[in-house]
Amino acid sequence: MLNAEAFEQWCWRLGLSDEAKAVITQTRTSPPACHVQSSAGNVSGTYPSIKMGCSIQFESHKDELPFVYLMDHDQEVLEFYDQPAGEIKLKYRNQVDTRNVTTRHTPDFFVLREDGAGWVECKMEEDLKRLAKKMPFRYQQRPDGSWFCPPGEAYAAQFGLTYRLFSSSEIDWTYIENLRFLGAYLRGSPPPVSPDVALAIRTMVMSQPGIRLLNLITTLHRGKADDIYQLILTHQLYVDLPAIRLTDYEHVQVFLDQDQASSYATLQPGVCP
Repeated sequence: MLNAEAFEQWCWRLGLSDEAKAVITQTRTSPPACHVQSSAGNVSGTYPSIKMGCSIQFESHKDELPFVYLMDHDQEVLEFYDQPAGEIKLKYRNQVDTRNVTTRHTPDFFVLREDGAGWVECKMEEDLKRLAKKMPFRYQQRPDGSWFCPPGEAYAAQFGLTYRLFSSSEIDWTYIENLRFLGAYLRGSPPPVSPDVALAIRTMVMSQPGIRLLNLITTLHRGKADDIYQLILTHQLYVDLPAIRLTDYEHVQVFLDQDQASSYATLQPGVCP
């Protein structure tokens, strides 16, 4: 998380207005606007965020929890908050375009990124399709299949912020399962891999780019499998996490970094890292 000085520098770098800083500060310093509850078809809960150092609420395992995983492991995300304080006002036309509608709602999340900040509302793809018929001026789909909310974007734009609809169709479940698998290795703030063990493991990978995970585990002279997973999670080793589940040990390839993986693929046409 950003300390006070880093937050001010981030605001200055992005050229945020005083109004935007006030909105963001309210989110950062206030408790969640409400406590989520389970409902028919959804199971709510909390996720112990590594990045935020606290528990983050989610209303559904099907869309919100995967989104939380993505935020917790996205290096471009600085902070994220559930049920952000302060309702936002949406203005749009009704279904038959005969009158204006004004409604207030609390989006699911507020996210601070390296290049901006804004609200995010998570929805199941099938729900978005249904809502687009019921409220066509609030929920709309682009030609590429992504979704957006014109009144949400208009509200956020007055502060220089963003409003995003996150659809369940965007979820890469292989990537999410890998994040869940790796996340277990940083729960409880375990000690980092010792420098000598990290060096030994990285040296093995450097000498054998694309080494299979199973081979790396079984031929280690120093360290253990848990050290490898922690190095992957802390970006000291690279695996193409969206491509293959880590539990498929015999086929997962390990590299020092993404550049090495790209070079490996270039030198071996037809072979995907």
